[in-house]
Amino acid sequence: MGEAYASDLPLLQSDSLDTAKLTALGSASSQNPFVLEKTFQTNQELLLKLRQAIIDLQRRPNLEFLEADFPLITQVLDKIQESFYTHSQVLNFQYLNELDNLTLWYQSRLMRWQAEVQKQVNQYLQIAEELAPYEEVVRQKMEFADTLNITSLDRQMEVVNSRVYTIDSLLRLRRTEGLEALGTLSNAIFTLNDLREEIKDRQNLFRNKLFQKDSPPVWKTQAEIYTRDFTEIVEDSLMLNRVILKSYLKRHLINLALLLILLLALYRWFSQMLRKVDREKEFSVIILKRARYLSISPFFCALLSVSTLGPYFFAYPPNGLILLFLLLMAFSTSLLIQNVVSKKVFWIWVFMMLNLLVYGFSNSLSELALQEKSYLILFSFASVVIGVWTFRLIRENEEHFPKYLYWLVSLFVFFQGFAVVAHVMGRFSLGKLLGVTATLNLMQAISLYVFVLVVMEVIYLASELGKKNDSTYTSYLDYVKIYKKLKQLLITLAVIMWAYYLITNLHVDQLVWDVVSSFLNETRSLGNNTFTYGSVLIFFVVLWVSALLAKNIAYFASLRDAQKEGERDKKIGSSILLIRLGILSLGFLLAISLSGISLDRVAIVIGALTVGIGFGLQNIVNNLASGIILAFERPVQVGDTIELGSRLGTVKNIGIRSSTIQAYDGSEVIIPNGDLISQQLVNWTFSNTQRRLEVFVGVAYGSDIKKVNEILTEVTNDDQILKHPPPKVLLNDFADSRVEFRMLIWVENFSIGLDVKDKILKRIYGAFDENGIKIPFPQRDLHLVEGWDKLSGQGQSKPNDPKNKKP
Repeated sequence: MGEAYASDLPLLQSDSLDTAKLTALGSASSQNPFVLEKTFQTNQELLLKLRQAIIDLQRRPNLEFLEADFPLITQVLDKIQESFYTHSQVLNFQYLNELDNLTLWYQSRLMRWQAEVQKQVNQYLQIAEELAPYEEVVRQKMEFADTLNITSLDRQMEVVNSRVYTIDSLLRLRRTEGLEALGTLSNAIFTLNDLREEIKDRQNLFRNKLFQKDSPPVWKTQAEIYTRDFTEIVEDSLMLNRVILKSYLKRHLINLALLLILLLALYRWFSQMLRKVDREKEFSVIILKRARYLSISPFFCALLSVSTLGPYFFAYPPNGLILLFLLLMAFSTSLLIQNVVSKKVFWIWVFMMLNLLVYGFSNSLSELALQEKSYLILFSFASVVIGVWTFRLIRENEEHFPKYLYWLVSLFVFFQGFAVVAHVMGRFSLGKLLGVTATLNLMQAISLYVFVLVVMEVIYLASELGKKNDSTYTSYLDYVKIYKKLKQLLITLAVIMWAYYLITNLHVDQLVWDVVSSFLNETRSLGNNTFTYGSVLIFFVVLWVSALLAKNIAYFASLRDAQKEGERDKKIGSSILLIRLGILSLGFLLAISLSGISLDRVAIVIGALTVGIGFGLQNIVNNLASGIILAFERPVQVGDTIELGSRLGTVKNIGIRSSTIQAYDGSEVIIPNGDLISQQLVNWTFSNTQRRLEVFVGVAYGSDIKKVNEILTEVTNDDQILKHPPPKVLLNDFADSRVEFRMLIWVENFSIGLDVKDKILKRIYGAFDENGIKIPFPQRDLHLVEGWDKLSGQGQSKPNDPKNKKP
């Protein structure tokens, strides 16, 4: 193709045209619409278009999947069809679910390949449509070139004609390849759809016959119903699970690599945190005691985290991969709780690990093997006994067990007891399903709980390392607060994950999804308005999440501010109010958008609220506006010591409508934000935390004033009293019974004022006592008038006058 293109260049050069040819050309030009110069130019443009078309067509369509992946898919589909129609045994429901997920993934791949091939075929059709108009033009040009008999033009038209022929051949070839690939994919998709329908029918049949008798009761002979050898079933199941797992992991190597990287990153992070706390924190023993699981083994904490999150890294994971993650979760949990729980509890956990291995193996079989019945009954009965024993241990030491464990064990005992009854009555499929569900879900729940505790410890250590002062640590009360807030959220998420595992193991996930979807998406009417419960649920869920985020952001911002005591300018403080308002506003708008509520209706509601505000909600709006002003102007920050009227205390919270002040007597005062703006406010810590103390001291008249002044000056020589501004001792007043001195001293922090004053007064009292300086108490001089006769003239009589005596 490159040589052909290079040969086009000399075709444009001028040949030596004799007079006869020029005469013929002039005659032809007058009778024909084509002009020689225009012909050469258009031919060159046409050659460029044809060259680009040949380049596009010479690229083979991307059909590598037909040689690499497609044969494996057809082989697996043939194997599934063979298992459906060649064996008389009933397939395990878990195996049917596995095939459903596998065929669904195959379907998505086939349809993606089909779309890619169809896109390539459409490109070939587009090339053909673009070049179709040039066929007639080329024919006319060939006829015109023949009449002129010009060598260069003839050679140029030969190249054009050759390229048109090449393009025609390539188009037929590529379209044939594409159509054959489309036909192959279409046949595979049709076969896959039929197979998926068969799987759905068998799943429905399994559900419908779940409570029906599928095996003889235990008191009847069992051997006659064994149509296949158990060893053969195990070998076929292991081979099928190995093939499925291997092919699945081969397709998801990137996901597996990400998990391994996450494992190593978490292990390194956990180890670094532990070493950093031990090296830098003065109270490292107390801190590490609260992180007991991380202290036991950071690697197994990382392994537990990765195995918990692992299934969510893969789309439609096979049963073998899910079981592998669950075994890793349980194994990691075993090593972490070994030295935490008592020996009795740990032996119960060892039995549960054995239970997990047995039921995990049973759940991996592709067919219902009735040979399992004997040992499944044994393990279900033993599980009931162990569960009852666990009840007794929980009742004896309730404080040592999670409060949710009692209900989890109750559900476990109920399912296992029901499984024993089902096996005895000949409901093998039901008994096996209940036993598998009970075991897997209890192990998942306990491992999830330990995972939550590990996450809590990680957050706690991260918060401790985030503090600037290495000699401090979170107080027990603060630790309990953080623990409760985060634990409630994480437990909620863990419960959701556990509930999903429960309905999945019971094989009712599709049924639950269909019922819930039908209920939530059904259109309902209220007056002239239509709605669905799904939109209402979305609206309130988004609002709840927004409120939860706003609340927790404010809480953790307050913890951050508490670590920056004395650095008022670096505190978030009242600015967090703007963040909360922003989150709530965004959440409200997002809730309206996601729920499909019309903005016109929202405008009507807002208009009605505006009228209500104008009449009866002025104070609320005033407080809301005042809260925004506080957030922008920041006259008050969380942690400031303020005085408002007769109320003195520390600002604990600045809300949207009101603020909270922690008074020094322990009470919490709720103050509307409007009062903080409209009333006179004293902020004792606005620019700094220093405070001036006034101490009044009285001494008796006649005391040595110079000596008193020296003692009071010496008393102010204390580390907690600032040297700048210097303390002052002033003679303040000559009172009725004392000479009064006034001491002015400055302390660094407002909070230590009372302690410093107490210390100063005690020193003054001791110093005065040592130096014989008296502190007077209030006294009056009473002067008695001599002679009672002076008063008798005013109508008074003597007290001892005989005339006053009664007869």
